[in-house]
Amino acid sequence: MVIKWVERRLAAICALSLLSVLLNSPPDPSGKDLFVSRAVRQQQGPVTVQTSVLSDDESQSYFGAGLADQGIQAIWLSVENGSDATLYYLPVTTDPNYFSPPEAAQLLHAWWSSKANAAIDTVLARDAMPDIIPPHQTAGGFVLTHREGGLKFLNASFVESRQQFDFRFVLPLGGRTYAVQKVDFSGLYPPGAIEAVDLAGLRARLEALPCCAVNKADSRSGDPLNIVVVGSGADAIFPFITRGWRLDEPFDLHSIYRTVRAFLFGTEYLTAPVSPLYVFGRTQDVSFQKARDKISLRNHLRLWLAPFTIDGQYVWVGQISRDIGITDDSQDQPRGGSGPLLSITRSDYDGRSLAVRIRPWRGRLNRSRSAHKLDGRSLCD
Repeated sequence: MVIKWVERRLAAICALSLLSVLLNSPPDPSGKDLFVSRAVRQQQGPVTVQTSVLSDDESQSYFGAGLADQGIQAIWLSVENGSDATLYYLPVTTDPNYFSPPEAAQLLHAWWSSKANAAIDTVLARDAMPDIIPPHQTAGGFVLTHREGGLKFLNASFVESRQQFDFRFVLPLGGRTYAVQKVDFSGLYPPGAIEAVDLAGLRARLEALPCCAVNKADSRSGDPLNIVVVGSGADAIFPFITRGWRLDEPFDLHSIYRTVRAFLFGTEYLTAPVSPLYVFGRTQDVSFQKARDKISLRNHLRLWLAPFTIDGQYVWVGQISRDIGITDDSQDQPRGGSGPLLSITRSDYDGRSLAVRIRPWRGRLNRSRSAHKLDGRSLCD
């Protein structure tokens, strides 16, 4: 019995090894023109940056190894330094936990071929994005980031003696779809319905908001509204992405399966769907979460685009909370049970408080029948 089990294990290992040999071919840079041709370009003063994200197949071909199997996503960068000063690239601004070439090489090495490993080492070291770009020169290469799907929020920062250049890109990808990609922002309000206000008007509008979100039937209070963000487009999202918040996936059969699996096995699900709450008569427009060790222990952030702007910038009204469990809501999907000090999660976002007062909600119960103690302030940035 034991011998048969060992034989089956050895056969499986041999089969996987053979499959890896067949899939991994020598590095082939001939496909570079394709991902370079779709690069997105931005310019700030004398500095111009181009970037694109390689698909899993492009990475497999270019590096001769399956980067996606190790959770690695290759980003191609090209930087033209038209200034008189030396530029220094900070890869940690692109991914705080990026993979260095030697680290990636160790992950990609195969035990059966030292020659293939040497070829991988060569291409990773040769084509890495340099961290120094001399004056009036162009440099390019790859940054090895963590794999994502749907959208890639990419930041690249460069510094010289007197200035820092921050470039932000939002690059669409194949594979996973985030819930925000299904929102038609242009159709949220009819033409002319969004009103421009000054600072006093903004304060008045915020103070007039309801204390909290509600369920679909508007028959039960949800979590309190305790954060406001001012910003348009990617500028409203990037601060959260850079602090480790992740967008959520829409509710469908695939995400429900992954949610149940993560709950049963006590594992994390970084992009699990966020249950719907309602403000302005609709569910949240953007949802973020920051996972902890288990799916039942997550920080949630929901944002709704408000029908008013200030200084030409959109205003987003939001709710941020920390879950301590999963409850069953008969009117909606299963959702997280928030902790008793919900607003303390605001400290996880670097904002500047305008000391906007919101309606007190001390001792009231949210939709999952959890009590909260609030200080009556809403973080506004």
